[in-house]
Amino acid sequence: MLEISPYCIPRTFSTGLECLLFTHTSIIEEISIPWRYSGWSFTWKTEKQGFTILELLLAIFIFGVVVSVVYGSYSATFRVVNSTEKRMATATKAQTVLVRISEDLASLVQGDGRLFTGEQDGDEGARADSLSFITAAHIGLTKRDNLAGYAVINYSAEEDEDSGLLQLYRSDMPLLPGGEENDVEAVKYLLCDGLKEVKFAYFDDDAVESEEWQSGETEFAGGQQSYPVMVKIVLQFAESIESDQGPLFTTSVALPVYDG
Repeated sequence: MLEISPYCIPRTFSTGLECLLFTHTSIIEEISIPWRYSGWSFTWKTEKQGFTILELLLAIFIFGVVVSVVYGSYSATFRVVNSTEKRMATATKAQTVLVRISEDLASLVQGDGRLFTGEQDGDEGARADSLSFITAAHIGLTKRDNLAGYAVINYSAEEDEDSGLLQLYRSDMPLLPGGEENDVEAVKYLLCDGLKEVKFAYFDDDAVESEEWQSGETEFAGGQQSYPVMVKIVLQFAESIESDQGPLFTTSVALPVYDG
């Protein structure tokens, strides 16, 4: 700091100031001004000030708005990602089920005394149908399973006690030599869950749709057993039992022609 005795500086400043008068008590601090006279550099005494409450509140408000916008975009993005992943997982499950049933039906074994039974169960919009038939597409799930010969395939939908939705099971029981069924109860394997409806429909030679089918009840002319020419499979998924809408997957399988 520098004390300056009273004196007057002639007007030589480009700013047009007439005179700068200082007393012996004047104290020069902190802030320099660009005016110079005879090599002297002067400073001006000012008061130091901080932010006001209004300025702080305004800054906090702007910060809150920015954070809200960023968080909203972040949350929306993750909701879309999670929803897409769920839909992809559901589509994968549906594809697995439809491919498995289609391959079993494509290897259907027909002929006198061969089983083909489709039963309707449940109400419309919440069907839990079942389907049984003989196929050559036997799948061995353990090393002890015999892959040779035919097998009785059964698809059944059962209610899940926890969610109330349906679970689709598949059982595979090999036939004994001579075409007789094994006395051992077939083991059921869970094929799919989270289903609201499992529906099978059957079409005959005249494209007439039936909700049920019994191979021993319908016969061709000449006494041969009748089989549907096409089977339609409908799977509807849902997040909960109260959901009215959900992803719907369907396919139709043309059965092999029996000429025996």
